[in-house]
Amino acid sequence: QEDFRMMPMSTKVAQGDTAVLKCQAPRGYPEPEVTWFKNGEILDPASSKRIRRTETGNLVAGEQRNEWTFNGQ
Repeated sequence: QEDFRMMPMSTKVAQGDTAVLKCQAPRGYPEPEVTWFKNGEILDPASSKRIRRTETGNLVAGEQRNEWTFNGQ
């Protein structure tokens, strides 16, 4: 079993900036899917106009209303 190629890293985002949280899952067949969580709840990009997931699994959250820090694990 292969480890993640890129683990999420701690990120600090200023108010008004766009957050890009990077993650690359291990290669596999079928291709693994990355799921992001916030406070134990699944982040569903379809439920928000401000967040989206890229093809590679990164999470992009546009124009942050407050400054925040993401602690990668």
